Amino acid sequence: MNLSDALYVHVTDGFSLSLPEKLSIGKSVSVKVSGVNLSYTGFQVYLSSDFEQMSTPKYTEFMAGGDTFTYGDFDIEMNLTVQNFTNQDPDFANKVTFLMPKYSLKMMEVIFKSVTVTIDRKETKLDLSQAAFWGPEVKKEFGNISYTETTEKNYDIYSRPFNVKDETYAKMISASLVSKGNNFRMKKVIEKIRSGKPVHYTPLGGSITEGGGPASFRDGYAYQFYKKLQAKYNAGGSNIIMNPCGLGGTGSAEGLMRYPQNVIERAGCAPDLLIIEFAVNDEAGTENIRGFEQLIRTALSANPECAVIGLYSAAPYQNSQKEKIPVGEHYGIQQVSIQNAVDNNNGEFDMGTDSVFYVDYVHPSTMGHTIMADCLMNLVDSIDSDKEDNAIAVPENYKITDSSFCGFKQILPAYAPGFNGNPGVVFKAGSFTDRDFEPQHPANDLISYPYNWMRPGRQREDLKDIPAENEAMRLELTCKNLLIIYKGTGCGTAEVLIDGVVADTLNGNKESWNTSNFKSFIKENTAKRHVIEIRMASGDEDKPFTIEAIGYSD
Repeated sequence: MNLSDALYVHVTDGFSLSLPEKLSIGKSVSVKVSGVNLSYTGFQVYLSSDFEQMSTPKYTEFMAGGDTFTYGDFDIEMNLTVQNFTNQDPDFANKVTFLMPKYSLKMMEVIFKSVTVTIDRKETKLDLSQAAFWGPEVKKEFGNISYTETTEKNYDIYSRPFNVKDETYAKMISASLVSKGNNFRMKKVIEKIRSGKPVHYTPLGGSITEGGGPASFRDGYAYQFYKKLQAKYNAGGSNIIMNPCGLGGTGSAEGLMRYPQNVIERAGCAPDLLIIEFAVNDEAGTENIRGFEQLIRTALSANPECAVIGLYSAAPYQNSQKEKIPVGEHYGIQQVSIQNAVDNNNGEFDMGTDSVFYVDYVHPSTMGHTIMADCLMNLVDSIDSDKEDNAIAVPENYKITDSSFCGFKQILPAYAPGFNGNPGVVFKAGSFTDRDFEPQHPANDLISYPYNWMRPGRQREDLKDIPAENEAMRLELTCKNLLIIYKGTGCGTAEVLIDGVVADTLNGNKESWNTSNFKSFIKENTAKRHVIEIRMASGDEDKPFTIEAIGYSD
């Protein structure tokens, strides 16, 4: 097949196309993209200005869960709305931008047949020859593009992993099923999928949920499970809407902190199906186990028909499932243990061998992710054949009664959408008045902590001759627990004072990659009034520092 006006992207970091007119804040545009994917990578689409990015990205079906953007031909359509992403941005957008979903990767082997935009019901086809590219290795072709047309959409590259006997593989899958819990909610999810109703699916977890191990997010268990679930219960449909929320190096407490923005705000609603996967990151007896319980309560309270799956990944050093299984049983959620599965392989393969199950000390290979997806499907299939249970309410009492995260709240800066203050909190930002647009970037998200506080220090060129301020951020609030998420790369060291006494320091330069860290303060059973101050440590006054999020329970 020959395409006379198509754009063939071999290698690029991204590109943009000019809109036919400027769009003001709040204005929406429908973007339709037609093309051919010759690889297994995708792209994000968002609005931009000549200066900066203008809106939080809306994901293509590749990342959001539609079934059209896989290997072969695709047609996708999305509605984007102009949002002011930084205070310095102009209040308009005049470009539509295409960008890889995973930082450090490039868009490769994608043919764009056409890109059209509809503004106020007027449709305009954009000129692909005028695409503005960026990146040091840009390779592209325009016009007279030839390729072999395929009708093979949703190409499935997965088959049963490992060269093991059928009975061994069946034993592994069966061993993974820890508990079906109360099946009422999962039955509702299956019913919705079959009927074609929208089902909002959110895998929330660490780097394994992010897709760590394989070369692309599409090879991860979260995406494989989505594909298998859609194919099994509504083949050819596209009603499962995926909101991927994996973030490397994080535990349940950080998942609780990310929940409002990453899970709820980005999807626009509470999930119908939630996977919580932090077992290899959560240490027993820490705030993370309490965070795990609060995540369950949060999901079930927001949507009484939300099916929650506790997924316990495997690691050579084991995981925290022993502490979590009783919590899951308390709420009647479904529970799956990958650790149990790999421990029941009958010795037919060496779990420590690279590229068999693990590619390193913890991250699964593509085959490892496939067995995770198969274990999840085994849970769903088993429940599908069972009689429906009666609905159960969220228990009034917590399983972990001594120090739960009951009443957990997040403190937000004034620029957060819909900000209406932080009730009960007296807050002063001090020197932390800027916003950091480069916190940790997972494979499927642009910004993990979008509403943060940054002090630039004196490293910025425009501040080099200005003495660095070190006015402390100050909070006065009633709480029994306090969590602080902070950037772990390229920053100095800050100290945290509780009621005027230095409680601990936050090392903002201890990681080799752009990760986030958290520390817990004030572990009390009864909420009390406290004053919290965060300031740069002596000798680090000139260095930058980013507080990515602050949460507390009262």
